[in-house]
Formats: sequence, structure tokens, C-alpha cells
Amino acid sequence: MSKIRFSIITCTKNNADFIEELIASVSKQSFRNYEHIFIDAGSTDGTLHKILAYKLKNKKVKIYFQKPHGVALAMNFGLTKASGKYVCFLHADDKFYGNNVLADINILLKQNRDPPWVYGKLNIINELGKNLLTIDPPEFNYERLKRENYIPHPTVFVDHKLLVQSHGFGKFTYAMDYDLWLRMSKKITAVKFPLIVSSFRKNKKSLTSSNVWATTIEDYKIRCRLPRRYDIIVRDFINFVYGLFLSWKI
Repeated sequence: MSKIRFSIITCTKNNADFIEELIASVSKQSFRNYEHIFIDAGSTDGTLHKILAYKLKNKKVKIYFQKPHGVALAMNFGLTKASGKYVCFLHADDKFYGNNVLADINILLKQNRDPPWVYGKLNIINELGKNLLTIDPPEFNYERLKRENYIPHPTVFVDHKLLVQSHGFGKFTYAMDYDLWLRMSKKITAVKFPLIVSSFRKNKKSLTSSNVWATTIEDYKIRCRLPRRYDIIVRDFINFVYGLFLSWKI
């Protein structure tokens, strides 16, 4: 039996409204060398029923349970259960953009000699699944990453070994991905792939989109830990205040 290529980790808690769309986007992938790991934090709304029905039809599905201690700890727990070479964290209200995403990612990984971590474009949808816009992030640049988190979480695939060596996600509630990107980027450069990987659903239950203010504050705290010149610190503080203003306007 060949080694699993991709581990898709989904953390759930009462996501019955959108979980079936996520499941469909994974189960229809043309590339079949993957596993889908669910970490549930005590769902009571029918989410587990839908995941169990999915598991009965797909032997690639695994379900684990953990008390609700935050998304970061749940993703780290999922990482301990993953056996794929590459890991993708796809939240319960998001989904892959198309049926050939894993196949296309696999081809690009091979063409680039399996880089440690990669990311791509992100499609934004509303609660009804209507397309709002597509985010095309810039090519990787560590100096720019120190100023802003432009890498879309649902599009990232990371080598399992790199995640373990980086000690997974830190103790942040909203900006745990930004913290991890910066820690990995100190030694390892990410590669951008020119394809839309996932659809991010903007809705009231989304951790980031429903907590813009708190995310902005955590981003700023993370950047403050970086060694920088005084003029950059001042500029970053101005951007932070502007970000708070925008979040308030939203």
C-alpha cells in the first residue's frame, strides 16, 4: 500500500448547515490518495450524523473527538493523527474549489520537486455559496509577510515533517495561521501555485470573518514580536490603527 499523499483535516462543532458541501468537495476529488480526518468538539446539531454517513461510504474518513479547547489545539490534535506527506486544514464551512484540486496540486508539487509548503488562490463565497471575489495573493516574500498575512489558510498544503518541526499552531485564537507562517518562513520559503484551491465561506459562524477586530489585534501582537527597525514599527502601528478603523466600519 502506497503512502498517503494528502491528509485533509477538518475541525467541527455544530456545522450541519455547510458540512455536506465540504464533504462533497472532498469525496468527488479525482485524485484518490488522501485521508479525511475530522476532529469534533461535541457537535449536537446533526453534524456527526452527516460525517458518520460519509464515513460509511468512504474508508478514507477518520473521526476523532476532543473537548472544545479552541481551533488551534484541535488542528494540532488532527496533525498527530495524520499520516499523509502533505497536510491541508480545510474548515467545515469551506470547500475545495473543484474536483481536480488535489490532482492539480499533486502535479505541481512533483513539477516543483515537492516543496515543503505551498499556497494558491482563494475563492470567497457567501452563505448561499454565491461567488463574491477571488483573492490572488502575491508571490512569496518574507519581508512582505512580516507586514501582512497575505497567505490564505484554506489554500495551504504543508509537509507533515515541517509542521511537526515547527510545533504546529501556537496559542492564538484567530491568527494562529499567521503565527505559523512566520515561524516556518524563517528557514523555509513557500511556493505559490497559480490555481484556485479552495472556497472560503464568509458567514456569521466563521471564526475570522466574524471577528475582524480581534484578528487584527492578534496580527499586530504577532508582528510586534519580530525584530524590526523603529520606522517599521511606527508604520505598522499606523496600519494597525487603520485596520481597527476598517473592522469597525465593517
